[in-house]
Amino acid sequence: MHRKMPTGHHLSRYLHAITAFEQGAIDYILKPIKMARLAGTVTRLKQRLSEKSRNKGATSAEPLQWVRASSGNSLRFSPVRDIVCFRSDGKYTKIVTKDDQALIREPLRSLGQALDARMFWKINRGIIVNLSHIARVTRDDDGKMHVHLQGQTASLPVSKNHQSQFRGM
Repeated sequence: MHRKMPTGHHLSRYLHAITAFEQGAIDYILKPIKMARLAGTVTRLKQRLSEKSRNKGATSAEPLQWVRASSGNSLRFSPVRDIVCFRSDGKYTKIVTKDDQALIREPLRSLGQALDARMFWKINRGIIVNLSHIARVTRDDDGKMHVHLQGQTASLPVSKNHQSQFRGM
């Protein structure tokens, strides 16, 4: 069964839904609101909140300290504090240090959950940066933010969803 790709207004809804689910949305409700769907969403939200409160009582796992990565024919262990950024690269995640790059088989999404949120920030859906390696954050004439990392020539775009992290800094 082939489905046509949505266009126009429907494409906009489709893209908003994808973005919402990538950020962990429980549901995506459109107008007019159907009470049965809203009730189901509220039920799922309550379940998720009760799971989180149960898990808070358990000892929380330590943030990730080391990353095991392949580089050519060798395997190396990199301390997380030395990693400049993580970049999504298809089925893999590329780790970038000031001297080298390597691939790991861990998806960026699950990797982000294992990192210390005080030290690593997601700046768009494909990049997580180490705050201690940020040289500066700039805003261009169009209002788009860019992160400039120490020792790196290219800047990294900050999506609108993640710009609020940098306000007030």
